[in-house]
Amino acid sequence: MANRLAPTDTVTTTTATTITANTTIAVGSPRMRTTHAHERRGLPRRAEERTLNSSERLIFRHEQQKRLQAEEKLERLQTEVLASVDRFDPSFDSTISREFQLLNVDIGKLCSKSKLLAKLILSDNSPPISRGSSTLWEDTVQWILFDDRAATRAEKKMLLRQAVWKFLTETLFDRARPFASFGNDNPQANLVERICFDKLFPDHLTSENAARWRSLTVRQLRALPINEQATKQVRKQLALEFVGFIRDRGLIAEGEELLEQVEAAVLNTKEDLGKHLDLVLDRAIGFSRLLAGERAGYELRAPQLSAMQFRKSEDDAMVTAMGGPVGVVDADREDDPEGEIKLIGSPMMVKFGDGGGRNLDEEMVLVKAFAVLVDED
Repeated sequence: MANRLAPTDTVTTTTATTITANTTIAVGSPRMRTTHAHERRGLPRRAEERTLNSSERLIFRHEQQKRLQAEEKLERLQTEVLASVDRFDPSFDSTISREFQLLNVDIGKLCSKSKLLAKLILSDNSPPISRGSSTLWEDTVQWILFDDRAATRAEKKMLLRQAVWKFLTETLFDRARPFASFGNDNPQANLVERICFDKLFPDHLTSENAARWRSLTVRQLRALPINEQATKQVRKQLALEFVGFIRDRGLIAEGEELLEQVEAAVLNTKEDLGKHLDLVLDRAIGFSRLLAGERAGYELRAPQLSAMQFRKSEDDAMVTAMGGPVGVVDADREDDPEGEIKLIGSPMMVKFGDGGGRNLDEEMVLVKAFAVLVDED
C-alpha cells in the first residue's frame, strides 16, 4: 500500500500529474512539494477562514472588532457605575437623629392640635384603644395600670403618638419595601415599587451589595423629573390609608357619616387635621427617602417592656424620659431618672452597620424610645 504524503513529504519523480488548487508542483524538478494556500499567502491557519472568501473574512473580522469594542464599553460603564456608588457620602448620625426629632415634633402637633382627632380619639366619649389590636407595638403599655380607670387625655395623646408612628412604620419605614415613599405614579417608580426587595435580596438586611443597589436606585428615583408629582400622589394615598388605619384599629367609633367626615378632613389642607397630617406625611416621606438612600440600615422599633420588667434604669440604653432630645417637646424634663414605665410614646431608631454599608449585622440605638413613667401625669 502506498504511503500518504504529508505537506512536507518529498518524492523522487519528474512526472507532473494532477494540479489542485492547494498544491504546487515544480515540473521537471527532481523533487515535488505540496504547499497549502494559506501558507503561500503567509496568513495564519484559522478554521473559520478555510470556508470564507476574502470579503466574508473582512466582515467577520469587523464584527469581531465591534463586539470587542462593545464589551470594552460595557466594562467601562460598569466600572464607572461602581465608582459612582463607591463615592457615596453617608449622612451624619446627627442628621438622621435631627430628622427623627423633627418628625416626632410634627406628630406631636398632629396629636395635640387637631380638633377633630381630639374629639374622636382624645375625648372621654371616644372608644378606648384596644389592647389586643395591632394599633400599637406589642408589649409597650403596662395595661394593668388601666384595669380600674380610663386613660387620661395626656396618656391618650401618647398612645395616639405611638399609633401614628406605627402607621408610618408599616407604610414608609418597612425595610423590606425601601422604595414605598416614591409611589407608583410613573413607570420607573411603579416598576421599582413592585420589586419585592426581600425576595430579590434574601439577605438584604446584612448584604453590602444589597445596600449599594438600594442606595443607587434611590438616587435614580430622586432624579426623575416627575418626582414632585409622585410625592403629592403618595401623600394623598397615605392620607386615605390613615383613615383606614384609625377605623380598622378601633381608634374611632364606627359610623359611615363619621368616616366620611374624617376622609374629607384629611384631604383638605385648610382644615387643622388635613394641615397637620400633610406636614407629618411630607416630612415622613422625605425622611423615608433619606434612610432608603443610605447604605446603613435603619429600623423603628419599640422596646419590650415585660423583658425590662417595666423598669427604666438611670442610664438606660434604649429608653429615655427626657422628651426634648427625641422630639416629644410637650413632655420634656431636665433629668432622666430611673423608674417604672407606664407606656412608650415614640419608638427608638436602630442603626445597622456603618455609613459605608459594612457590618450590617451589628446594631446600635441611634435614638432612644420615649417612655412615660408611672409618676408622671
